[in-house]
Amino acid sequence: MIDWNCPATCLGGLLIAALAAPACGDDNPAGAPDPVGIDAGEGRSWIPNKSFSDEFEDPKIDFEKWRTDPEHFSAWSWSQKNAFVNGGVLNLRMTREPHERMDPAARERRTFDYKSGILRSRAKTTYGYFEARVRGCARFPGASPAFWLYSQGEMNNPSPTKYCEIDVFELQQGEVEQGGARHGPGRIDMNLHCRTMIDGELRWLRPHSNPELCRHVWDAPFDPRETFHVYGCDVTPAEIVWYVDGVERAREENRHWHLPMFVTLSLGLRTPFAGWRDQALHPVPDAATDEGFPTDLRIDYVRAWTRSPMPESSATIAP
Repeated sequence: MIDWNCPATCLGGLLIAALAAPACGDDNPAGAPDPVGIDAGEGRSWIPNKSFSDEFEDPKIDFEKWRTDPEHFSAWSWSQKNAFVNGGVLNLRMTREPHERMDPAARERRTFDYKSGILRSRAKTTYGYFEARVRGCARFPGASPAFWLYSQGEMNNPSPTKYCEIDVFELQQGEVEQGGARHGPGRIDMNLHCRTMIDGELRWLRPHSNPELCRHVWDAPFDPRETFHVYGCDVTPAEIVWYVDGVERAREENRHWHLPMFVTLSLGLRTPFAGWRDQALHPVPDAATDEGFPTDLRIDYVRAWTRSPMPESSATIAP
């Protein structure tokens, strides 16, 4: 792992209707790595963005850059103790710890069986290349590692889109098809989610309801639980492109994903311990078990870059 040790320089600017987050570094600071196998394009170079990058060489998490205690929003709870650095690797751990807390969706206190770890940036960004080298968790099915970008608090944004999310990956979701077959651990989901105004109505666009735009999958020839692999996503005003180990695996037009977003790594629940209902994951208490827990997602590094110069915008805000 590499210490970039470069002077901080803040870059800003308005792109489409979204602010670019600070990009820190010289044009090409000595020792700074480029993305694995990805070229910046003719006449352009990569600028490391330290606001969203970490080699995890320090035994303590950099809390000026990251949060490990965001608000709870799903079928489990975040716990700061479940995110920690060990031997230069960030561990996000899921544990079975029955507990009570307020459920914002139900507006009442209820019991949750699991706690987990999350690493979320304090700053937000919109465009750039985002990459992490990770090894999936041992528990399958039931626990799903994720590397994702998501917006928050944009309901008053003048853009028609009020929420956007880009999943660099979701691993080991173990979804069950209508015929009853379960996807194996090698299924890698690279999906898009957004909530946007269409025909005067605020609508969700998700992988299952709008697969032609939002669903992208690749069945890897490897088991992500067994070895580290490099996962990346190139987000530009015009398109979104996903890579695994430096090889392109999916590509989509960027129609809605132009809001400022947090960069996030997390470990969440999936079937049989959680199920979708009303656009949210809910716990399945009868399925809770100690078997396979605790389980850890391991992250060797997370890195981000912007291009210099930035590509000219050809994007439009979709109606």
